[in-house]
Amino acid sequence: MVRTNFKKTIKKDEGVALLLTLVFIVLLTALVFDFTYEMQVEATLMDKASKNREALLAAKSGLATALSVLNADLEENENQSGSGGSLAIYDNQNEPWAEPATVMQFGDAIANVTIVDEHGKFNLNAIFYLDEQGNEQIHPLMGEILALMLDNSREWYDVSPLDAILDWLDEDDEQREYGAETDYYEDLDVPYVSKNGPMDSIEELLLIPGITPEIYFGREDFEEVPLFELMTVHGHPEGRININTAPELVLDAFLSTASPDSGKALDDVLGERESDTYLQYANLIENKLVRQDPATPADSGDEGRGGGGPLPEPAWDMYQVYSKVFRIRSDVQHFDTRVRLEAYAYRQTDRTQGDPERQLFRIIDWRIMQ
Repeated sequence: MVRTNFKKTIKKDEGVALLLTLVFIVLLTALVFDFTYEMQVEATLMDKASKNREALLAAKSGLATALSVLNADLEENENQSGSGGSLAIYDNQNEPWAEPATVMQFGDAIANVTIVDEHGKFNLNAIFYLDEQGNEQIHPLMGEILALMLDNSREWYDVSPLDAILDWLDEDDEQREYGAETDYYEDLDVPYVSKNGPMDSIEELLLIPGITPEIYFGREDFEEVPLFELMTVHGHPEGRININTAPELVLDAFLSTASPDSGKALDDVLGERESDTYLQYANLIENKLVRQDPATPADSGDEGRGGGGPLPEPAWDMYQVYSKVFRIRSDVQHFDTRVRLEAYAYRQTDRTQGDPERQLFRIIDWRIMQ
């Protein structure tokens, strides 16, 4: 009787041991699978981080290359002039830096680098200025130019966003007829306040009522250039534009306003084909190799003028032929990783004056998009 119970106990113990062994194997298998999965995830993350790092390095290399191109352009201008200084500098769309895109390869990464002249665009931050008494004033020409630029694209909207843009930039909280101030913005689903000061980024336009993504980025069914390609917050502080690089819509608005014939439509001005004004502006637009500083009188045979001579005042006050701020975009594709590095570089054009070791470039704004 005892022996029989002993055999039953052994068989029971063997069953428990087998069950425990199976449980242990299952648990061990789960741990192995979990460890393997974690290692795969870790390896994937490390590979992604490595690709991101390589892509970012390639983007920075593209930026450095763009800066070297702008530096070479400056040196070439100085060598051709033989005198140096800002009056020797000119920038136009026929120079290497203005190529639509430059494709470079850094290891396995492909970089697409573009350079755009910000001084060829309308500077929104130049609309308002402080007078000698410290009072805010609207620029006598820049406000009219902005209104004309927006009016030329009026099919984009029912009401011009001019007042809203001016309210965003001015210091006060007095709302214009079609404008918007902090009270308006605080009632939005995601509330914020009016800037009431200079813009830090051109993307701030998207915060202003009336500026839709279709207006800002453009639409395929409109032929107009997107708004962000016409306007900037890093242009000339007094609102001047580089006549050699300004888009046609910007030039049209400036020439219709900042000219001795201001108040007339551009078609009326350019239609007076026998007038000296028309001939001078025609030379200004059609010949993109102007090298002479606008503020300096030119001889009748000066290259790039076509014999037109200097424009009458006050037209020269709003034009120049060289630039100091450029937007550099370095778009990189590294396997399945994409990185965009966008930087705004300020280029010194007077390095030959004073300290020759003076810093040539200064990055005034930059961002990384992945």
